[in-house]
Amino acid sequence: MVLPKHILFDLDHTLWDFDGNSSLTMQELYQHFRLSRFFPSYDSYLSEYHLHNEQLWKDYAAGTVTKEQVRIDRFHLTLLSAGVNNRQWADQIAQYFLDTNSVRPGVMPYAHQVLQTLVERGHVISIVTNGFKEVQHVKLTNSGLHKYISNLFVSEDIGFLKPDLRFFTHVLSALNVAPTNCILIGDNPDSDILGALRASIPPIYYNSRALPLVLPPRFSNAKIPVITSLLDILQ
Repeated sequence: MVLPKHILFDLDHTLWDFDGNSSLTMQELYQHFRLSRFFPSYDSYLSEYHLHNEQLWKDYAAGTVTKEQVRIDRFHLTLLSAGVNNRQWADQIAQYFLDTNSVRPGVMPYAHQVLQTLVERGHVISIVTNGFKEVQHVKLTNSGLHKYISNLFVSEDIGFLKPDLRFFTHVLSALNVAPTNCILIGDNPDSDILGALRASIPPIYYNSRALPLVLPPRFSNAKIPVITSLLDILQ
């Protein structure tokens, strides 16, 4: 595949190492707020948190909860499971997580090398993300990824979440580029790959988390390139 001039990258799990960074933050958070008083182990706390966090993000994508509910309730519901009903404390924990996690510099393997090479080859790099706008800028700056990025498109600013077609319509209009003259690289089968297909943007699936790529019947015959390393983009 010959890469077009405009390349759209998802941020979390694709360029910025969300799992690695948040793992460090969660361990610090668990100790800082002495959560061992309420959970039998760190793993039990983390398992409960992931259960609520994943569901809230799905609800957020469906438009049934707000950003603020995601931010606080993932911790509030986790505490509730241990019998602690204190939303104000959950708010403090949530803010600690965002402030601490966003400044971590960890990126996915070869992210700097790949982006630098793409820029040197004349490609224009844009970020397309559903993440919270107040921390996505911080992530890019503290990780050093901002050096390669020409545009940052955040769903919160646009008013629509990936995979909503209106998100991608806005991006294409802002870049003044046809769908077939750009490409999207992301790790999420729904928000990234399905969203790109709906907008007629050719996608590349970065399968960094071994998630199955299951598409609706409308796109069942689509041939989606799959990579397991960012280095594969350069080949």
